Amino acid sequence: MGRLRARAGVGFLVAVMLTVTAGPGPGGVLWAPPAPAWAEQGGPAHTPPPGSAERRDILEALRRQLQDLHGLELVFEVRHLKVKGDWAWLEADPRSPDGAGRYEPVYALLRRQHGRWQVAELPSTEEESPFWQPGYLKTLRARFPGLPLEIFPARMRR
Repeated sequence: MGRLRARAGVGFLVAVMLTVTAGPGPGGVLWAPPAPAWAEQGGPAHTPPPGSAERRDILEALRRQLQDLHGLELVFEVRHLKVKGDWAWLEADPRSPDGAGRYEPVYALLRRQHGRWQVAELPSTEEESPFWQPGYLKTLRARFPGLPLEIFPARMRR
């Protein structure tokens, strides 16, 4: 009987802890603490399929950023897109919606924060820029701890 009581006590303690850490948040909506970074980075890197919400959201984040910078409406021909956790690396060839205008390739590191994809890094691709230097990926990972290597093409990981 003492053993049963101990289990009930532990169960009660867990229920209290869950209520405190995952109780109602603003506006009475059930809230849970965010998952730790290591949990979000689980699973293999993947390429969101064409037409998926994830792919659309990533491309839209890049589209917004480039429109703000250059005032252009763009469509992307994706050459590389890998996602792992809250990180994505994208390489694309932008063009105008009618296909008449074609532009230099775009490379972008994106990060999902608060459920929304945002451009974290839009490297310059000028000939002398750090992007073309062998240590670029290492410096990028130093600036963004936890950035998974798997999202980058093999040529960049060498």
